Order: sequence, then C-alpha cells, then structure tokens
Amino acid sequence: VATADMFQHYLHIKTALVNSDLDEAKSGANMLMSASTDENVTNALSAIATADDIEVQRTAFSTLTSTLTPIVENDITAGEVYQQFCPMAFNNAGGYWLSKDEEIRNPYYGDRMLKCGRVSQTIK
Repeated sequence: VATADMFQHYLHIKTALVNSDLDEAKSGANMLMSASTDENVTNALSAIATADDIEVQRTAFSTLTSTLTPIVENDITAGEVYQQFCPMAFNNAGGYWLSKDEEIRNPYYGDRMLKCGRVSQTIK
C-alpha cells in the first residue's frame, strides 16, 4: 500500500477529529485499516474504529501519529508534511499530529481550541 494513500486516510481521520465527528473518524479508521499491514497502525485504528467516545479516539490518534510518522518520513518523495504539536493536549503532556497544511487545525480539541499548536518540524 502506498504511503501517500495511507496518509490521505490519516488526514481523513484528523479532519474528522478536528470537526469532533466520531462517526467520520470511525469511517476513516476503517478505510485505513483495510490499507495497512503494520500491526501497530492497525491496533490504533481498531481503537478509533470501535470507540464510542471521541476522547478515546483522540488518544488512539496520538498513538497512530507516533506509529505513522516514521513511515511518512521514510517514504516522502514530494511536497512537505508538517508535524504539529499542541502542548496542552492530554493534560499538558502534549500531542503531535501530521498535516499537509502549515495552518494549525487541532484534532485533540476541535473547535474548543482549533488553532492551539505550532509546527514542530517540516518533513520533506
């Protein structure tokens, strides 16, 4: 499975969490699950796909991000991916996510703190 395809499904999940849309996050997780062979990725996706609480989904999304980031870093061939960070996520432990846009859209808080975060790294 192409990393670009996996990343598109990841962005689908991220956008759903930004919009606080539990069902759409489940849908994106199911699509990516069918495309992934990595066990760690699949475990995080399973948690997102079966959760009935968006905060559970957001925690699993953080795990998904840490698993998918090295895959994206190793396979990027064109363009840029922005690794972004919110210091307030998870009771101030902080949380990372990936984005194709430099503009912050926080998947851990959605519209409560949509623009909380910063770009921590640009992956090329």
